[in-house]
Amino acid sequence: MGAVRCYHEYMKRGLGIVAIGVVLIIVAAITSLALLDAKTSAPEQSVSKPVSSQIMITIPGAEPFPARTEDFLLSNSSWVVVSKSRPLPQPDYVPAGIIVPQDIPRNDEKTPEEQSIRSDIVELLTQMLTAAKQAGHSLFMASGYRSYALQEQYYTNYVRTSGQAEADNFSAKPGYSEHQTGLSLDLSLSSRGCYLELCFGQLPAGKWLADNAHRYGFIVRYPADKTGITGYQYEPWHLRYVGTDLAKALYESGKTLDEVIPQLETARTQLIEQKLITE
Repeated sequence: MGAVRCYHEYMKRGLGIVAIGVVLIIVAAITSLALLDAKTSAPEQSVSKPVSSQIMITIPGAEPFPARTEDFLLSNSSWVVVSKSRPLPQPDYVPAGIIVPQDIPRNDEKTPEEQSIRSDIVELLTQMLTAAKQAGHSLFMASGYRSYALQEQYYTNYVRTSGQAEADNFSAKPGYSEHQTGLSLDLSLSSRGCYLELCFGQLPAGKWLADNAHRYGFIVRYPADKTGITGYQYEPWHLRYVGTDLAKALYESGKTLDEVIPQLETARTQLIEQKLITE
C-alpha cells in the first residue's frame, strides 16, 4: 500500500508540473499573439521626412533625385556654380574645414595651400583613388584649393605669357575659379604621364575617371564636347565634387553643371517656399 501511495503522489506531482508547463505555454502564446496584433493594428508613427522626400530634382535623361537643404547660391554649397559668368558670391571666400589630407597622394611641389581640399570630401576622394588603383591606375592630387590671391598670381602670369584671350581658355580670373571652393582638384598619374595635358583623357586612367568619378560624387567639370557652354577647354584632369546624386544625374544626362542651373533654381524656390532655407 505504501508503494501504491507513493506512486499516486508521484503521479500527482508529475501531472501538476505538466499542467503548469501547459499553462505557461498558453500564456506565452496569448502574449505573443497580443503583441503581434498590437504591432499590426497600431497606427503608423508619424516620422518627419527629410527634405529629400519632399522636393525632387528632375533633369531630362536622368533619374529624379532629392534636393539638398542648402542654397546653391552660397559659396559653401556643394552645388554652387562657379563659371566665367558666375563668380563666387564672396570674392574673399575661404572654405571652412580646408585640410591637407594626409592619406591622399599629393603634389609635394605645391604649397600646403594648394595641397588642401575641403575635409568633407576627403573620404569619397580616398574611395575613388583607391578604386582607381585597384583598377590599375595610380593617381595623385596635382592641385587642390587655391585662394583668391593664389589664383590671381596664376591668372596674371598666364596673361603675361600667353595673352589674355588664350589665358581665358584655360585659366579662371580670380574670384571665378572653382578651386577657390575647395571642392575642385586636378588629378594626374603618379608617373606624371600627360601631366595636366589633353592626352590624359585618352589614357586608361582618364577614361576610368570619366566613367566612374560620378560614383564618388565627382564630375569631369569641363568635358570635350561642352567647351561652348563651360567657356573652358577640355580638362579631363579637372574634377569637381557635387555629391553622388547630382553627379550621377549629370553623368546619365550628359549635361554640365552649367546646364542644370534652371533645375537648381526651381529646387531653391521650393526650399524657400517650404521654409527649409532662407532667401
